[in-house]
Amino acid sequence: MVYYLLFCLIIILMIYLKDLLAKDYGCHVGSVFFGCFIYADDIIILSPTLCGLQEMLNVCTWYSRSHDIVFNTKKSVYTTVGKKYIM
Repeated sequence: MVYYLLFCLIIILMIYLKDLLAKDYGCHVGSVFFGCFIYADDIIILSPTLCGLQEMLNVCTWYSRSHDIVFNTKKSVYTTVGKKYIM
């Protein structure tokens, strides 16, 4: 039973990552995608640009609405590194 649940979780995560990968936003090192890390119920998305980050957030928003997933905005944060940008 535990293996079945783990297998289902992996399949769901692969579908979710596929949507993020299809947009080709996020960080890449060579041809390897490092734009999304998922652990348990946490997700980290990385992008070298603010526009790319916004596009990835749009994908997350679309996916969460279409699959009835609610993100806890009280636990959601963002940070930028580099030049100051006004959003």
